[in-house]
Amino acid sequence: MDTLFISKNTVPNISSANTYSTQISKLKNPQIKLKDNIIILVLPSNDNQLKRWEIQVITTPESLVEVITTEKDFYILDWQTLSVTVIDVDFNISYEFNLWHEKSRNRLLFFSETGDFIYSGSFGDGEIQFETGKYTILSRLKFTTKCKEIQSDIYMFQLNLFKGKIENISNGFVTLVIKSDSIPSITWTGKNIKSNEGHEVFASKDLQLIVNLSEKGTYILKITSSLGKAITLDIDGNSSQFYEIDIANQLNDWKSGLTKLTAVLFRKNTKIELAKNNLFLWNELNGIDSELNFYFSSAPSNLNTFLSKNIVLLTNKLTYLSRDTHQFSFIFDLPLDKKLTLTFKIPELFLDLEEKNVLLEAEVKSVHDESELDIESDQPIFSATKLFNTELENINAALNQPSITPIIPEGIFMDKVKDLAVIIVKDEETDKFEGMF
Repeated sequence: MDTLFISKNTVPNISSANTYSTQISKLKNPQIKLKDNIIILVLPSNDNQLKRWEIQVITTPESLVEVITTEKDFYILDWQTLSVTVIDVDFNISYEFNLWHEKSRNRLLFFSETGDFIYSGSFGDGEIQFETGKYTILSRLKFTTKCKEIQSDIYMFQLNLFKGKIENISNGFVTLVIKSDSIPSITWTGKNIKSNEGHEVFASKDLQLIVNLSEKGTYILKITSSLGKAITLDIDGNSSQFYEIDIANQLNDWKSGLTKLTAVLFRKNTKIELAKNNLFLWNELNGIDSELNFYFSSAPSNLNTFLSKNIVLLTNKLTYLSRDTHQFSFIFDLPLDKKLTLTFKIPELFLDLEEKNVLLEAEVKSVHDESELDIESDQPIFSATKLFNTELENINAALNQPSITPIIPEGIFMDKVKDLAVIIVKDEETDKFEGMF
C-alpha cells in the first residue's frame, strides 16, 4: 500500500496569467483557517495596504459559481463549500483550494494545531502519514463517539499524533490509516486555556513534555525561559524512544509568573536542533475553574496590576472584579519591555426557577436590567435560586459593596445569600407571566 505523506506546510495551487516575480515574492499566500469553529479564508495585505480580491466559491456541484469582490482581509466560508478560487486582481494570480471537493459523506478535512488547512481527503485514501503533532479533523459523519458535532452534520475530531502512533478511522468497511512520521518531536500536554487574543497558556501544575526520538542514542533536552536558569536534562534513547517528562518538578527554582518557555532537543555533543517547541507557561498556576478563578501557589511576579483591567488579586487566586464590562484582562511584563495581554470573557449566569413540586431551568444569556420569563399562565409564581458561588467576599469588602445588590447580571456580589426575589406580573394581553429580577 502506498503511503501519502502530508506536510503541515501544504500550500494552495497557484497559477498566474502574467509573471511578476519581484512583486509575487513579497506577497503571502491566502490561507484557509479553522478558527473558533468557523472556516475562514484569510487574505493577506501588501505593505499594510488593502488589496482587491475576487473570490469564486462553489458550494454544490450543480450550483453556479458565486463571485465576491472584496478588499477585506478575511472571508467566512460556508460549511458546505466544496472549493474556493481566490484571484489577486492587481497581479492576476489565482489560488485554488479544494475543500470538501464533492458532496460525498466520506470526505475529511485536516487542520494543523494552529488552524491551518493542510489536507482534503477521504476514508478511501488507504494510508496517509503526517508529521507528529496535534490535528483537527472535520467529517460529514460521526465515525467515533469522540467526534463532536459543531454544525448540522459536521463533526470535529481531535487527533494527537506522536511518533509511532497509528490512528484507524472507519466508515463502514472502509478504513483510513493515519500514521506519524519518524522525525523527532517534543509536544506539551497539560491544563491550558486560550485567551480572546488566541494565546494558549499552560499551567505549570501537571505539565508534561512528551519526547519522541527517531533512533537510539543519547540526547540533551534544554528548557529555557525568563523566570530562571536554563534546565538541561539527559535523555537515554538506547533504553526507550518515548518519554513523558514531568516539567512541574523541574521548575521549583524558577520565579512565579508568565513566560515564554522553550524546549529544544539536541543529540548529545552536537549543537544541531532536532526538535523545538515553545509555549506560554504560567509558573505556579495550579488550575482554573469554570468561573475563571485562576488558582496559584504564589502570585505571579510579573503581573502588571496597574495596567490589568477588571481583576482582583486574592490570597490564592486571580479573578475578575465585576461583571459590568463582561470581560477582564491580565497584563504581564515580559523581557525587553514587551507585554502580553490575556483577555477572557466573563462566564454567563445560570439560574434555576424553582417551585415546591416543579423544577424549571432558564439560562440568562443577555445583559438586561429585566429578564423576561415566558411562563405559561397557569403556572404558579417561582423563586430564583443562585446556582453558582463566586466566593467574592474579599472583593465586596475591597469595593465597600453591600452583600446584596439588585443589579443582575450587571454586577453580582453575593457571597452568603442563596435566593433572589422574583416579581411575577401577569400580562393581560398575552396571558403570560413575566418575571423581573
